[in-house]
Formats: sequence, structure tokens, C-alpha cells
Amino acid sequence: MTLPSCRRAVASNTVTAALVLPGAPRISTATAAPVSSSEQITVRWVDVANETSYSVQWSSSSTFTTTGGGLGSPGANAVTYTTANIARQVWYVRIRANNLVGSSAWSPVVTVASA
Repeated sequence: MTLPSCRRAVASNTVTAALVLPGAPRISTATAAPVSSSEQITVRWVDVANETSYSVQWSSSSTFTTTGGGLGSPGANAVTYTTANIARQVWYVRIRANNLVGSSAWSPVVTVASA
């Protein structure tokens, strides 16, 4: 008696995914509003694809080389960020998008006049 030949199927658990950096967002507006003796900056931008969060940075230096300033981390699909109360002065603001692959380039710097 002859037995039929058997073929063994090999299961694959390989998944291919394209991982890309998010595009650099562009700030649409950045304005300061007075709060008692200080102010708050509100930054608005257009949401970009493939991001999981944003980094919003403000500084008293247009080159972001001084320690005067801060960094905010809005989540995915955010389109606005408002700082806590900060000193009334000229501020420089920039933003970048982040995901698991890395971060986009920083947006062009926007100057925010004191409130």
C-alpha cells in the first residue's frame, strides 16, 4: 500500500510595517495673554500625520541656548497648547512632532510679543 505524500505548511509570524517620522508641524498662531503680573502663551498648529505626541518649547533666546523657558508635551492629535503662568517678556516658540521612530525637525521659530 502506498501512502500519499504529505506536505508540511510552515506558519509565518512575520509582519512588515512601514515606520516613518512624522512631518514637521507649522505654528499657525502663538499669542500671549496677561494673567495678573505674568502671562500665558497659547500656541496653535495644524495636526500632522503619524505623530503620537508633540513637543512645544519656549525660550527667552531665539536660538534656544539659554535655560530660560520650558517644554510642554501635548498628546497625539492635539492642535493647541497653553503654558502655565510665565514672565511677561518676549518669548520664542517652536514645536515638533514625535512618534516611536523619533522626532520631526523643529518648526520655524515664532516670536511672541509680551502681553
